[in-house]
Amino acid sequence: MNSLISNSNTNNFYNHFCKSLLESKYFIINVAFINFSGVQLLLEVFSKLENKNIKGKILTSTYLNFTEVKALEKLKQFKNIELKIYDCNITNLGFHPKSYIFEFNDFYEVIVGSSNITASAFKTNVEWNVKTIVKKDDEYLKNILNEFNNLWKESFEVNEDFLHKYANFMENQKRHFLPSFFYKQNIKINFMQKNALEKLQSLRQKNQNKALVIAATGSGKTYLS
Repeated sequence: MNSLISNSNTNNFYNHFCKSLLESKYFIINVAFINFSGVQLLLEVFSKLENKNIKGKILTSTYLNFTEVKALEKLKQFKNIELKIYDCNITNLGFHPKSYIFEFNDFYEVIVGSSNITASAFKTNVEWNVKTIVKKDDEYLKNILNEFNNLWKESFEVNEDFLHKYANFMENQKRHFLPSFFYKQNIKINFMQKNALEKLQSLRQKNQNKALVIAATGSGKTYLS
């Protein structure tokens, strides 16, 4: 069963979202941007969820640097929420999903559409969000949860270290127009490089102080003997 949720004079996405949050037993939020204006509107709801020990996961991103530090700091205060961030500059991919998933006793409610967590997206923007009610063994639900879990594994916990570095970047960006924020560089070595490092370690253990290295520039091939 599908239905459209949009903002109008009589109703809006915010009202529906809060109702689903408060009635659910677990929630997942996966959005590109989170602004403080949107989080402010949810503080009372999140406090009620925390008191009821209703847990959830929130995943957002560094895409276009639109997510605000203050919003993340506020969300981190809730003990029932796991908060992660997808670093687009590491993957070199845009991150633009807007999805809200609510678990109930016998079914899930899945909302996929255009609304990020901002006050205007919640109440005034022209937004289209499609709500789908699905059973727990539904293939559509399994695909969505699988996609989310993969993104979750690739993302970083929003901890004090991240918040400090992201806040510094945002402040410096205002002054110097820095193009990109990188939280962590994931350096991966290929098979040849791994083999060379293992041989180097072996030579060191034998107290050898000379070795022959052959490297093909740009090819990633490294040999050590």
